[in-house]
Amino acid sequence: MAYAKSKNARAMHVRIPARPKKTIPMTGKIILGVILIATIMVVVAVLIAYFSNPERLTKNEFGALVSNYYEDYFYEKITDAKALDKYKKTGLSVLTLRQLVLHEPSLGGTENVEKYCDLNLSYAKIFPEEPYGKKDYRVEYKYVCDW
Repeated sequence: MAYAKSKNARAMHVRIPARPKKTIPMTGKIILGVILIATIMVVVAVLIAYFSNPERLTKNEFGALVSNYYEDYFYEKITDAKALDKYKKTGLSVLTLRQLVLHEPSLGGTENVEKYCDLNLSYAKIFPEEPYGKKDYRVEYKYVCDW
């Protein structure tokens, strides 16, 4: 049956019966709960493994020691930042990990570098970069560590 559309035609309202609500059976809820708990456990395990990785922790500590030395000690002693220009290509003297640890013993947070790395053979070399500001430098690291 076809309906003609016109200005005076009324829209037909058809009442659709409401569908009965679907409920999840108890076994389905248990399965969903187990899947959710397993997923959460896997995510937590991955996060713990990432944040307690000795290599990552050691590199962060080493980087903090270098930035503390350069930014808070060495750079503060420089009277003319342009004097750093001659070290742009060759870099400053090599800083062993032992020197950095002994430089600021009150800094703390060096348990991982002292535990995993050779303090005499691991070192950092700092290369100042233009415009020779406090944070304008790059570092090359040599790690001799047992991770």
